[in-house]
Amino acid sequence: MKKHRMAIIGCGAMSQGTHFPNAQKNPRVDLICACDINRSVAEQCCAKFGAQRAETDWRKVVEAKDIDLIVLGTQHNIRGEVIIPALRHGKPVYTEKPLAPSRKEMFDIVYASRETKAPVCVGHNRRSSPAILEFTRLLDKAWQTQTATPPAVDRSAERKHIAEEKQMQLLIRVNDDIRSWKGWIFRDEEGVFFAEMVHFIDLALLFNRSRPVRGFAEGSARGNFTMILRFADGSITTLFHTMVGNFDYPKELFEATVHNVTIAMDQHIEIRQSGLKDESQLKTFPFSEGCDWS
Repeated sequence: MKKHRMAIIGCGAMSQGTHFPNAQKNPRVDLICACDINRSVAEQCCAKFGAQRAETDWRKVVEAKDIDLIVLGTQHNIRGEVIIPALRHGKPVYTEKPLAPSRKEMFDIVYASRETKAPVCVGHNRRSSPAILEFTRLLDKAWQTQTATPPAVDRSAERKHIAEEKQMQLLIRVNDDIRSWKGWIFRDEEGVFFAEMVHFIDLALLFNRSRPVRGFAEGSARGNFTMILRFADGSITTLFHTMVGNFDYPKELFEATVHNVTIAMDQHIEIRQSGLKDESQLKTFPFSEGCDWS
């Protein structure tokens, strides 16, 4: 079995909570280096997760001959300056979102990846949520069905079918609480829209079957906005964000309607559906072992 020699740049909460434990448990990974501007933090990660050495200069990591790939878990403003040199040294990069803090830098990274043939993967982790996987499965089934459960009143036989009946309507509601945000997120000109909402734009692209052709937005990039994405087949996704919500209330709600099937996912805990007669109307997903969220 081939082992991949990995370095993790940025030893903050996300890396220590996810990337280091995953690397430590993966038999295909040799964790070579922990890199952080704070040497003591990097050394603590070495001691805790078994990385072979600590560094404070990412350039040494990028140039190292004994490192095959890099995980980038720094703040959002450090992307292209690390990713592009890593690609030019033949090292694939897994980076936390967003891919870049600006449109130009994003294109520079994409061009560098194409030129060097070294891949870049952005950590849109919501795609891997068990509830999202189930939501996607049900949605795929809804796209294919022509026999949704019959309504109480059905007059469809009295008319011709119209194009809109083959489109999807998707609502993504994000109930956010500004009191929980770290100060550095406000340094980005694009605000939380660019830094955090890429998760939900990514899911809109996953759920829709055609490409986006138009976008509208109203509100502040820092928060409290609504965005509408129109897709080539006429489907519409509405992304609603509030930063003045309360985290005692569930944060994320997805609601999709297609082919007379309605599917909802609430906070990655509960899936509800109506219209697919051979599927359960309610399914729950515990957050951790032993929890009963039903």
